[in-house]
Amino acid sequence: MLRQKHSAGRGQRLALAAAAVAAAGLVLAGALALLSWTGLLSFRGEEVVIDGDGVRLAATLALPRKGKGPFPAAVILHGSGPVIRRDLRAYGGRLAPDGMAVLMYDKRGTGDSTGTHRGFNPATCAEVHDELARDALAAVDYLRGRPDIDPQRIGLIGGSQAGWVMALAASRSDAVRFLVALAGPAVSCGRVQAYQLLTGVQGGQPSGLTLAENEAAVAAVEVPAGFDPAPLLAGLEIPVLWILAGEDANVPTRLTADVLEELRRGGRRNIQVEMLPGADHDLRHAVTGELVDPWPLMSVWLRREGMLDPPGGDWR
Repeated sequence: MLRQKHSAGRGQRLALAAAAVAAAGLVLAGALALLSWTGLLSFRGEEVVIDGDGVRLAATLALPRKGKGPFPAAVILHGSGPVIRRDLRAYGGRLAPDGMAVLMYDKRGTGDSTGTHRGFNPATCAEVHDELARDALAAVDYLRGRPDIDPQRIGLIGGSQAGWVMALAASRSDAVRFLVALAGPAVSCGRVQAYQLLTGVQGGQPSGLTLAENEAAVAAVEVPAGFDPAPLLAGLEIPVLWILAGEDANVPTRLTADVLEELRRGGRRNIQVEMLPGADHDLRHAVTGELVDPWPLMSVWLRREGMLDPPGGDWR
């Protein structure tokens, strides 16, 4: 039934869906940036270049103004749009005052980074995520080589598409010690695309159903899977925080939560799932448009997991 409904003009719909996902990634980055103007002066920025696998990534390392380290650190990953490091500056403004270094880089093929940017497409998402995961691990390796960074406390934080990419990167390297996903999917690329076709975020005609009903419709049919992060997440033993948006029309929140809760029931108690009620994919309230702040949840979790206030670190 789902396939019949969307069989006409499928190529055009897929193109529109890809453009919508890219735009959503940019809006999410912008919304996060607006959350913290006061913290922008609370870190010292250092411009660096990271040599990746066939690309050069232009980056900014935000270091806490207080102390000498070694600091815990986070590499910030991107949504599916052409995100540059300036779009991610709020991460530095929020985390650096807590004693965490933050590495932000222009996504490959954007800003001053080389390579080719490729947006969301279920047919190529495995290949694209492989590229982006290699970029993320190049950034992690760069941080590990710095004497002012604690190599035992380097993790990945990111929104939207980053949920897929972080799962892949963390599965490939023991150097990744924690993972935080914001409005990221834990279901396959195919399920995300099928959901977006029903919600109409790609600019097409929405189904008229509620988001929960759209998710139920997607769960009831077979779709081409594409890249699926669930088996990778099942193999992770590091702390994982997944913050979901309660009114997300881009990512099927309930299906994602079901996947994560099933992993927890299977023994992966290292995964914590939190919900931002009323928030849309851009972390704005779906009714009022006000920004919904994920930072308090993130800060408490990072402290609990020992990723802030590093023993022996001198940042106060």
